Amino acid sequence: MIYPIKNIREDFPILKQKVNNYPLIYLDSAASAQRPKYVFEREIQYASEQHSAVHRGIHTLSKNATKYMEDIRSKIAYFLNAKSETEIIFVKGATEGINLVAYSWGENYINTGDNIITVLIDGAQAIVHHDVDVQKINCDFYVFSGHKLYGPPGIGVLYGKKEILDSMPPWEGGGGVTFNSVPWKFEAGSPNISGIIGLGAAIDYINQIGKAHIHIHENQIINYALLKLKSIPKIKIYGSEPFSGLISFNLENHHAYDIGLILNEYGIAIRTGHHCAMPIMKFFKIDNI
Repeated sequence: MIYPIKNIREDFPILKQKVNNYPLIYLDSAASAQRPKYVFEREIQYASEQHSAVHRGIHTLSKNATKYMEDIRSKIAYFLNAKSETEIIFVKGATEGINLVAYSWGENYINTGDNIITVLIDGAQAIVHHDVDVQKINCDFYVFSGHKLYGPPGIGVLYGKKEILDSMPPWEGGGGVTFNSVPWKFEAGSPNISGIIGLGAAIDYINQIGKAHIHIHENQIINYALLKLKSIPKIKIYGSEPFSGLISFNLENHHAYDIGLILNEYGIAIRTGHHCAMPIMKFFKIDNI
């Protein structure tokens, strides 16, 4: 059964507000997606009724919180089709996941003149729009952030092939880390368990709607947006079709920042600037989008 778009909109309380007397139209999910009430209600439930330290206690609350965390690790492994939940490491976000690999693996195994074939994929954007099968794409590492997947900020995931993770030293010190095994040797200190709970709820929410239904609706609105944009004189659209979840464009003789400010006057939130992609924009001689 297709989940009605009206119901989905009602799941996001923030969309009920007005900006500059216009209904909010939020088109900045590539930077940070809004959270459905299902996600933050689960976070509130955990914080108010279930909070405890994980992997550190023998009492009921601690054991339950530990189980929540490890169940979500298994859920993410299934979501990515990883071979094992031990290949899933909780990090603060995609940026920390990339840095973990750079320092723990890169500094120990990359040397001048190497033919490097180890592959890390930054999937922070892709995971929202595509089914990700890490075994099928055969990447060595895959990272993503929770806040771009309708989850909370401050939590992310690093997937790594177990045989590679086993060969990597911990990159942070903490109680029990040095002699621990994967994935826990990379999770020093007290984890963001509330964020992990929220990320697990976000995955549940996506699975409830169904990625197939999300893809259908996404393609419909992308095609509609393209049709309307192409009807505007002097619009420059970057990239080639089919587009996946977003459209990059400029209006000739107008700075992207100015377009963003004008759209904001009508309650429309979009991303403008270099989009944290300066090297590729410099390559294509584009100052801003």
